[in-house]
Amino acid sequence: MKIYVTYFLMISALISCNVKEEEISNGVDEKGISDLASVTSDTNFKNPALIYGTTIGELVQQLYKLGKWTELLRLISNSSKSQYGEDAIINAFQKTEFGFQLKLKSMSHTPDGIIQLNYQTIKFGTVGVLRMDVVVENDTCRIIIKGVEPEILF
Repeated sequence: MKIYVTYFLMISALISCNVKEEEISNGVDEKGISDLASVTSDTNFKNPALIYGTTIGELVQQLYKLGKWTELLRLISNSSKSQYGEDAIINAFQKTEFGFQLKLKSMSHTPDGIIQLNYQTIKFGTVGVLRMDVVVENDTCRIIIKGVEPEILF
């Protein structure tokens, strides 16, 4: 008799756990979908410093380290591409030493829509500052290049 009661309690406990788990997962899915729909329906590029959990400077640096030049060109502003040309930008990036440590310290907005990102750099044990001007084009953050001879000037 005790065995039957124990089996009955175990089976009813397992069934009740299974039902609660389904109710919880269904509620989360519906809420998650509605939250996702509300976020994606009206998005705006509010913080160009953060892209996929990193900053645009660090993202460009990683593409530089991997040698993905065509991917890197996608993060350069259209005005810089038309002014210097894609081949000149790639050649200048290949000559530039851009493997040092970067850390974003501040970000400021100018009235003309340019965003200046201020990075702390460490090159050969020396602390410095790198300022990147960034513009938002077609809801994508892109870097403005100030010169390509002999190296990239941000």
